[in-house]
Amino acid sequence: MITVDAEGAISNLPESFGRLWESAEDACEGLPLSRSLTHNLIVVTSLDQAGATHKLIDGLLNRHPCRALVVVIDPDECKLTAQLTGLIRTQRKVRALVLEKLTIEAGWGDFPKLANLIRPLLVNDIGSSLFWAAQLPESLDQISALAALVDRTIVDSTLFAGDNWRSLGKIQDCEPLDLAWLRIGPWRRALAETFEHFEWEPEQPETDITLVHGMAFGSLGASRCLQAWLTEQLSATVRLVQEEGDGPDNEPWLLDLEHGPSHVQIRHMRTEPRLLATITLQDRCLLPTYTQATRGSRSQLLAAALDLAW
Repeated sequence: MITVDAEGAISNLPESFGRLWESAEDACEGLPLSRSLTHNLIVVTSLDQAGATHKLIDGLLNRHPCRALVVVIDPDECKLTAQLTGLIRTQRKVRALVLEKLTIEAGWGDFPKLANLIRPLLVNDIGSSLFWAAQLPESLDQISALAALVDRTIVDSTLFAGDNWRSLGKIQDCEPLDLAWLRIGPWRRALAETFEHFEWEPEQPETDITLVHGMAFGSLGASRCLQAWLTEQLSATVRLVQEEGDGPDNEPWLLDLEHGPSHVQIRHMRTEPRLLATITLQDRCLLPTYTQATRGSRSQLLAAALDLAW
């Protein structure tokens, strides 16, 4: 990998990308240089998460070489600045520019300017996504302005504190894809497989479900996502219970379901990334079954979300 830089003046960013290409050609020392680009990715992150966010973007490159426009929000209302870098991948004698990354540092006061600043930087005829990797702002119009530029808005509610995740559905003209939804995919699959062994009857007494989660925001966020799905699909009463101990930071720990005489438990095994499902029926107990739990990092889940966006 070769990293190159180009000066990025806020008033002249489109031309700065041209200078980035010139810097990339110079770095290749006369060898052929191509460009690999499949996606426009706008990322909004906080100052304390900026380092992790840059690593996350670098992890996308095997599946999604991209033009990344990273907005770092500084709560101290810093001056609007920009830094432009590129990453060249070398394979034998072939060089490819696989990442064009513009990092913009801005305070909330400058946020209304960003949509007009970013719009001319998006490459036409490829997919475009917004990944909101920060706490939700007080005004969701700030998300809506950027969401209007892209095909898909992606969030990770495991990054949210408090109850501000409830406002996601209020983002105008936008139905965000939550990475927590991808994390609970194995839980939904494991539960669906248990329902093959008994018949769910809406006329029976109400389905009662308890979801146990850990202390981390990630475990709570994924449990809330699973709670919403269970409530919608089964009209169930779903309680969230927080416990201390060892368990995954970004998933529920235990699902306990009672429907009439049928009792289902799905537990995240603490010794390995698998889900253990046990089923007790009125007249018998079934052998436990195992389902592979989510093993993907946030970067891998974001790559999967980008696959769905285009």
